[in-house]
Amino acid sequence: MAGWISDHVPYEKRGRYIGIIEISWALGLLIGVSAMGVITALISWRAGFIAGAIGITVSLAFIAARIKTEPHEVSSRIADDGIRLRGRAWLVVATMFATMCASQCIFITFGAWLDDQFGLGALGIAAVGFSFGLVELYASVTSAKKTDSWGKERSIAIGCLIMIPGGLALSLVSNNLVLGLLALMVYILGFEFAVVSMLPLATHLVPKRPGSGLGLVFGAGTLGRGVMSLVATRAYESSNGIALPAIIGSTSAAVATILIYQYHRRGGLVHE
Repeated sequence: MAGWISDHVPYEKRGRYIGIIEISWALGLLIGVSAMGVITALISWRAGFIAGAIGITVSLAFIAARIKTEPHEVSSRIADDGIRLRGRAWLVVATMFATMCASQCIFITFGAWLDDQFGLGALGIAAVGFSFGLVELYASVTSAKKTDSWGKERSIAIGCLIMIPGGLALSLVSNNLVLGLLALMVYILGFEFAVVSMLPLATHLVPKRPGSGLGLVFGAGTLGRGVMSLVATRAYESSNGIALPAIIGSTSAAVATILIYQYHRRGGLVHE
């Protein structure tokens, strides 16, 4: 979808429009996932998945009926002239890898933490997911308003920096439900703002090939999630809690901050 936006919106305005699209992601978590959690708790997990499938079908029908199919490209494309991702642009790919490592440390363990530490079941975790949806909604709205004016690289760094104290605080207050959730919300706020701000930058990493940059960045993010899924779950089990995964997540966020700073210091986004 970000590639489609790059064909319709100039780079200078992409932060706003990608942020608006990401608002729908936050609303999906806020409304859709919470509803699926309630349905799962009241009926069964199968009913929750059926409800999700119905929602997807309705959304697809709505989009298919309204998006025009004629070509419209703001980013001029070429068949193949040898242009590839190179030089400092790889630092953005590495930044996404580290950022997704940081997020996965928490996302894959917080449900078990809430259940093991505080006895929250499916309904309680759904309520927590609803509150996280509010946080993601705020981050997406803020990104839509500020990323273009603040600059994509600076916005990414701000988001990653916010994650660091959030994760460290979570490691210290993980035995307290209220304080732990507040720290977790700060962490998620920083992550969502960083990732939404990174997408418009990814569309412009490879000149005239928005999909290439996006594909590499998303691929790095997927790899980061996969690697950290193994690391975070083992850390959670070995330490009997979320404190160690939170520390690993904060460290990954710090690495992401350093990487995007190095990218900016070396000249940032410049197409020869």
